[in-house]
Amino acid sequence: MIDEQDARDLRIFNGRGGVVGGLGVGFDGRLGENFTGGVTYTFGRSWPGDGEPMPASGTVGAGEADFHDIVARGEAFVDATGTRVVAYYRVNALSPEVDGLAGKGVQLNQRFDVQLMQVLPFLTSMTRAEWEVLVAFRNLFYETTEGAMLDEMAVVNPPTRVVGGISVRF
Repeated sequence: MIDEQDARDLRIFNGRGGVVGGLGVGFDGRLGENFTGGVTYTFGRSWPGDGEPMPASGTVGAGEADFHDIVARGEAFVDATGTRVVAYYRVNALSPEVDGLAGKGVQLNQRFDVQLMQVLPFLTSMTRAEWEVLVAFRNLFYETTEGAMLDEMAVVNPPTRVVGGISVRF
């Protein structure tokens, strides 16, 4: 079991020979002209392969485990103001087999990423470049586009942070 102090430390393990298999299904849709969204469900199973297993840490790769992952994503765009809001929420559960018993020590993770992007049209007319401001509130360890589901499940106690910046396209 990981104690409170260890949960705040970043530890990276490199294991070999792990095998992962699974399947997933997703649904995407549009509501009007300004909102799109979708939900994806993935089920999988991991088990040790021929290589050296990862250290027993209660995460993927430590032994046989089932995992479930549900992702919801929504995006709204207000064309008149150049505002876009993207919300991403992920819940996953890992059920490792402990002493041959499935379901003991279930690890539940929740991740979110809410982004607000605002186009700055007054700067476009002055500089002939597209300007955009981004502010995000998240506790994701990886970007939503990286598809790192198993890595997200292995991250314990990720920091919640506010990020932002200015994007300029010439």
